[in-house]
Amino acid sequence: MHKAASCILLFGIAAAPCLHARLEIHPSAIDLAGIINTAPAILRGVVVKGRPRIGLPGFGQPGIVQLQVQRWYRGAATASLIDVPFWNGLRERGHECAEFTRGTHWLIFAKPAADGTLALVHDCYGALPISGLLAPTGAQASTERQLEADFAAGLTDPGPRARVVSLHGLGNLRLASSIPALRAHMKTYHGQPEAEWARLAAFRCGDDTAAQPGQLQ
Repeated sequence: MHKAASCILLFGIAAAPCLHARLEIHPSAIDLAGIINTAPAILRGVVVKGRPRIGLPGFGQPGIVQLQVQRWYRGAATASLIDVPFWNGLRERGHECAEFTRGTHWLIFAKPAADGTLALVHDCYGALPISGLLAPTGAQASTERQLEADFAAGLTDPGPRARVVSLHGLGNLRLASSIPALRAHMKTYHGQPEAEWARLAAFRCGDDTAAQPGQLQ
């Protein structure tokens, strides 16, 4: 009896990390509208530095990343530098997906934390990589429309990875007004994997004609 109980206890301990794990949604299929609705603070910025912080022992390394704000979409529009707590090293378990490194650009969805910092509204999708390119500020633009304009600006980024995350952003917003830009991108990159990401984004925005077979890589 004791042996069986010990086996169950050991199994429970060994399985605990696995039970806490979750599947990570592909960047092209994130419910961006849902995240926007839950975030009282939305901004974009570039990482200028990071530092360790005291935290509970466990998986990953606790730290605080500091971002130079490029644009506030919602929230405290006067702050030019913000601190965001994060844990590095848990991505394989579907948590803490942001890989903050100096010079990288991020779209942040956050809420105020008790210590005065901003806490991500979701530990995996509260911080999304973006292009560093910006569209002009629209005086009357809603959060979604300004995000759409900035994602569209990212389609001209010289870096292919930045262009692809911009395509994901447009597809995840799911605005029909993005379809012309996505169709133009398909034409520009015809025959390349990037065109297929543009096709998927256009389909998510409501372009049924984009539902054609292609190879996504």
